[in-house]
Amino acid sequence: MAISKRLYKYLAIAAVAMPFALASCSDDNDPDDNRYEEIDLEWRNSGLTFNAEGIWDGWNKDEDLKVGDFVFTHFYENMGIDYVYGFTAAKSTDMQNYPGDMLNHQYTVMPGGGADGKGTPYIVANWAAYQESLDPESPTCMVRLEGGDDVFARAFWPESVKVTNTCYAYYAMAEGDNYARKFEEGDWFKLIATGHKTDGTTKSVEFYLADCKGSDSSKWFVTDWKEFDLSSLGEVLVISFTMESSDFNEYGMKTPAYFALDDLEVKVAK
Repeated sequence: MAISKRLYKYLAIAAVAMPFALASCSDDNDPDDNRYEEIDLEWRNSGLTFNAEGIWDGWNKDEDLKVGDFVFTHFYENMGIDYVYGFTAAKSTDMQNYPGDMLNHQYTVMPGGGADGKGTPYIVANWAAYQESLDPESPTCMVRLEGGDDVFARAFWPESVKVTNTCYAYYAMAEGDNYARKFEEGDWFKLIATGHKTDGTTKSVEFYLADCKGSDSSKWFVTDWKEFDLSSLGEVLVISFTMESSDFNEYGMKTPAYFALDDLEVKVAK
């Protein structure tokens, strides 16, 4: 498929760029001195515009989402219906359930807005598990830092990101739908962040968006913004995200493969 080839090219270019991106970086995986500076997700000067539903106006373009120094993969195809995966920005305040029609409200989040409050921007990710099964070497939800001086990307040290459940995923777990079953005690839903390192190796960390322990189901699901510590990933060139769930069958995960993020913080060499 054309999209798969595009993703493969994305990673190939990044791999070629690694030696150049690292020219000014040390081997230290704990950048806590004055050689480094912090960069975080900055909406104020992003230049993004949103439609009446609070969805990024670029949602139906096959172009990456850029917010400040960060580049988030975003893919769009029209195959009789609109097919979007990767990352999409939004700022909807709608937190309702729409049984049987959730795909039309897939960019809403349980807090009703970003980490800065209701109605503020955030980013929703749709992990395309089937697409990755066709081409496991081409992650569909990737984040990198924009390069400079003809460098495709630059190395960075992830610090943390805030994450939460989308309404689509939450209601599928809390109430079930025509595909996913209602979660019971013992079920779980997790987000996996993988750092693609400059030497070609990877390291991953996990965060549970649902952890159904105990009889009090009101504590099972993440419904506000929680900090996901990424610092153990060390120096990376790309972060990719995948998901796993206890609700799956022979075709894969049945829980909607959606999560939301905001307040991504990293360090870079000066």
